[in-house]
Amino acid sequence: MANSKFEQSNEDPEKRGMGTMLLYVCPEQRVANELKARGLSGDAASPLDVATVATFDSLHYNGTDAVDDCAKALQLTPAERVLDVGSGLGGPARHLASTAGCRVTALELQDDYGRAATTLTERCGLASKVDHETGSILDPAAAPGSYDAVVSWLCFLHVQDKGELLGACAAKLAPGGALYVEDYYAAEPLTAGERASLAKDVAAPALPSRGAYEAALADAGFVDLEWTDMTATWSAYRRPSDDLARRSWRCYALQEDVISRP
Repeated sequence: MANSKFEQSNEDPEKRGMGTMLLYVCPEQRVANELKARGLSGDAASPLDVATVATFDSLHYNGTDAVDDCAKALQLTPAERVLDVGSGLGGPARHLASTAGCRVTALELQDDYGRAATTLTERCGLASKVDHETGSILDPAAAPGSYDAVVSWLCFLHVQDKGELLGACAAKLAPGGALYVEDYYAAEPLTAGERASLAKDVAAPALPSRGAYEAALADAGFVDLEWTDMTATWSAYRRPSDDLARRSWRCYALQEDVISRP
């Protein structure tokens, strides 16, 4: 597989803007609040039901349904190893482990999210199926090994250089492995104001066009691209009163299922 050449960045999320987003701050307190709201114990030694935790542990659209779509598309089995990039609170990783039975490595950039996710996984009794690691997919030393699938939900938008990112994902895949990603792309050219808003409000430094995205995938060695536009489905999550929703940036959701070159 060919890897595109871009500058590598392992910056702290605060420096890249992610640490200022409400979605990405105080995850441990967020988990505590969610558990309390459901009448569940905050004791780290108290067991939890994975299905109950799944009602709040995802940071993407459509919750476990989106993860089930991935498992079905990739036909995941208990024999396969999966790398979840930007794993957040570990929701998709736990769901894949508990339903498809596969072994999942959950790679998360932020330390506090990693700690919260690890505790939830242990409380759900899935520590033997899900390994949590803190690090960047752009770091070759992160999540060592070869995987049958690399998956990610609404994380890639935070990385400016898609070529380097996709090359790093390709390097983690075993021959014939698959990449499954939910991400944003720019359906139309963006104005300077829209680009600034994306960078400031959702820590998305740059959105490629569909053509640019497909070219980056090809450069990384991926073939057999399946591209599904999720705009209509994801638009239901936007609040009409939300300033970001009103702008909409003319950006549309996409879902990718990409098979690597054998």
